[in-house]
Amino acid sequence: MAKSPVEVNLIPIEATSETFADYGQIIEASRDGETFGPNDAQLDLSRGTPRLYIMPLQDTSFGFSKITHHANVTQCLGSIGAHVWYVGVAKPSLIEDDDERREDTVESKSGHLYAPPAVEEVRVFRISGTKFVKYNRGTWHVGPLFKESSMDFYNLELTDTDVVDETTYDFRKNNGSQSFASIFLWFTMAKSPVEVKLIPIEATPETFADYGQIIEASRDGASFGPDDAQLDLSRGTPRFYILRLEGRSLGFSNITHHANVTQCLGSIGAHVWYLGVAKPSLIEDDDDNGRRVDALESKSGHLYIPPAVEEIRVFRISGPKFVKLNRGTWHAGPLFRDGSSMDFYNLELTNTNEVDHTTHDFKKNNGVIFRFDP
Repeated sequence: MAKSPVEVNLIPIEATSETFADYGQIIEASRDGETFGPNDAQLDLSRGTPRLYIMPLQDTSFGFSKITHHANVTQCLGSIGAHVWYVGVAKPSLIEDDDERREDTVESKSGHLYAPPAVEEVRVFRISGTKFVKYNRGTWHVGPLFKESSMDFYNLELTDTDVVDETTYDFRKNNGSQSFASIFLWFTMAKSPVEVKLIPIEATPETFADYGQIIEASRDGASFGPDDAQLDLSRGTPRFYILRLEGRSLGFSNITHHANVTQCLGSIGAHVWYLGVAKPSLIEDDDDNGRRVDALESKSGHLYIPPAVEEIRVFRISGPKFVKLNRGTWHAGPLFRDGSSMDFYNLELTNTNEVDHTTHDFKKNNGVIFRFDP
């Protein structure tokens, strides 16, 4: 008996320069007279004759099983009228001449090599307003998808893109077997965030080492050593104060880093509290990461890479100890239960909250929120 395809429900993510960086660029309006820069579309039209035209489309379903890539061009698409539309995407998987050939390598009809996209890597993005999409060469994509009766798009590609450079992967056909149903992906316009459940990790010097230090009580008279907080307060005037917080839910969608200070936090009363974290992703002056397309500039001028959903952890801090966060460590909290209040001692700089507070919004940029149980 034929198997019905498994339906995978995707949650649309709002397309921004940050959220779309793995797939290409989101280009927004620039001022007249501005010089060319990294926020402009970085095009590769060198493999043929460019073609810019208006593409009329009829309304489409909010579901798909096929996804396509172009190996020879950085295609650009934008809605004429700045309507709301959607695209399904997966990261490029072209295998270049100097790449190691994989077991699952496939040769396209046009002769280039690629690895098939994985179901779990497919995302759907929502594009709205006066902006357009530039796909990286080889980005898997489906769409434009929309619910209007018809919509016109400007389309920049090559004259022969549709004829010789359209490689399609069929999830329904290629992901089915005698044991498993095939795959059909769909989504709705509702933008309810996906809830990611985290398991708290007990904070110890060993478990917290990637993010900073856990400092426990030391004997009176003990000399300074590696188990003491290794502080960097050199970029401003230190501020040590008591921070009073009201009870917060055991969940978060925003996460923050400070680029100029090794912040320290501890509960007065040695109560149990929690902290969401991700590893620092600052780009220093001598760091090669500065060439990454997903690098962002903060309001204070430093460069960083946005944190990834899969890198978020939650730690449980209990007893007479405090946390020292490495410079640039992403953090959310302190978090603790019910409506009571809790006091924390906090060591940072006098201007940390004003000029050194860079926040990433996972709900807006990634379509997820984080929850955990105590």
